[in-house]
Amino acid sequence: MQKSLQQRYYSCFFTGHRILGDYENRNRIYEVLVNEIERLINERGVDTFICGGAIGFDALAAKAVIYLKEKNPDIKLKLYIPCYGHFLKWSYKDKAVWRYISSFANESIYITDGPYEEGCMKKRNCAMADDAHYCLAYCIKYGSGTGSTLKYAEMKNCEINNIADIM
Repeated sequence: MQKSLQQRYYSCFFTGHRILGDYENRNRIYEVLVNEIERLINERGVDTFICGGAIGFDALAAKAVIYLKEKNPDIKLKLYIPCYGHFLKWSYKDKAVWRYISSFANESIYITDGPYEEGCMKKRNCAMADDAHYCLAYCIKYGSGTGSTLKYAEMKNCEINNIADIM
């Protein structure tokens, strides 16, 4: 799964909270995501976007990539899925969003070979940071899984843009 160094410089991964606030806040996050993804495509040549397949920020990020694929058909959406059946306890609406997103993915990679197990989310987060140079994040609680992922991404020398800081 580890990319070569050169491939890594053309990849971006997303990490963020599952709960994003009200409708207006989610719309602002989405708008910033679209702008930042476009900037990475146009200014840095990023062509691969890695999403962890969770609800909340991950879903918004994946939708933004899908939207931008219309203008940039060569960009790729990769899903790094922590385990089989990770969505089974989600609401009907969230499952429908998952089906939509996964139907547009260029590739889906399962991090573990079975159902949920302790640590599979952290393994997924580390794999995303290992395989990308850029990170678009939405983190307002650094004592969270998102915060831990950002610390790991810093250790891997990822270029991080926490969009919560610019909103």
